[in-house]
Amino acid sequence: MVKRKRVLTMCVGIISLLAAVIGLAIFARQVSAGTHMGDRLSRQTLEQGEIIEGPGWFTGDVITIDGEVQGTTFAAGEQIIINGRIDGALFAAGQRVLINGEVTGNIYWAGEIVRFEGNAEREVFLAGETVVIEEGAMVGRDGYAAGMNVRINGEVERHLMGAGESVILNGAVSGDADLRADSLTLNDTSEIGGDFRYESPNEASISSNAVIAGETVWTESEVWQRGPQLTRQNRLLIRGMFLIWSLLSSLIVWLVIRLVSPLFWQERIRPVESQVLKTVGAGTLVLFGIPLLSLLLMVTVIGITMGVILLITYGLALYLARIITAVLIGNIIIRRVGQVTFWTELLQMLIGLLIFEILSLIPVVNILTGIVVVVIGLGAMTLSKRRTKRQTDEYPEY
Repeated sequence: MVKRKRVLTMCVGIISLLAAVIGLAIFARQVSAGTHMGDRLSRQTLEQGEIIEGPGWFTGDVITIDGEVQGTTFAAGEQIIINGRIDGALFAAGQRVLINGEVTGNIYWAGEIVRFEGNAEREVFLAGETVVIEEGAMVGRDGYAAGMNVRINGEVERHLMGAGESVILNGAVSGDADLRADSLTLNDTSEIGGDFRYESPNEASISSNAVIAGETVWTESEVWQRGPQLTRQNRLLIRGMFLIWSLLSSLIVWLVIRLVSPLFWQERIRPVESQVLKTVGAGTLVLFGIPLLSLLLMVTVIGITMGVILLITYGLALYLARIITAVLIGNIIIRRVGQVTFWTELLQMLIGLLIFEILSLIPVVNILTGIVVVVIGLGAMTLSKRRTKRQTDEYPEY
């Protein structure tokens, strides 16, 4: 329950982080949209018929995209209206996003009040204090929703996963529904084409007219009563401070290593794309092998010091692995921006961290994401170290 509470209070931190990423990109001028991206006007519009190459960056109180963005799009504003086409993923921070056009990639959206009213071809990730998939809205694949109050009134073409204080399902889910809530309600119009699994301290209120094609599985959870009960504002504040600290600490570590060794981060990610299986294998071996080796060393008196040092090094490697994988993800997303500079490297890292935070909102997925991030990062460090050693052996200095 404590973990779920932390998941729900992460939303405000995500909004701040997303805004920081967009602001940094605009300041660094690493965009290809010309005059559309550089101003701070209250209204910003990409006119019908206009086409820009991504990544696209939009800020303003009211953002209207009537044209086409060929690539990943970032938008931060109170109201975001998409009537055109986005050929890529959409990252949005705003109270209201209306999609009348087409988004071919995933949608990642955080805000205080999140109301999804459009049609999406792929996955939709929503996080906020209040999250609503409105009636008539369509999620083309899987839907993920996390908030204090979650209402699903539209349709989800595949599976639905959600968490909240209160979750209400009025719409249709073609696949399975996996929900966590203190209060869970399925009303007359709700339909679930697969299994219905939920975790709650209370049995769900299921209307007799609700349709559940598969099995219904209730996992009873304990009510969160450990320690003093915090107000919602305090929980949001604590989570926001935690995210700011996490971002700043990662930024400082990245910056210090970047200044000492300018090529360190880029060299770490080079082996991954060409040796994916080797990276995963090496990362898995290090992840599970180093703790086991440390314990074996600490069995003997002589090996205690070495085992402790190895564990400390292992902890540092786990921390660096997250940053390395963040740089890798960011590099994949914005690799088309042209020459790699200090600002583009910084942007890569921030984008990767943002994606990790969004994925950490989703139950089960957050655990899998953490494992994958660490395995890839450790594998990248291991292979790059071997590669550096091999080059040194082949080309010795005289």
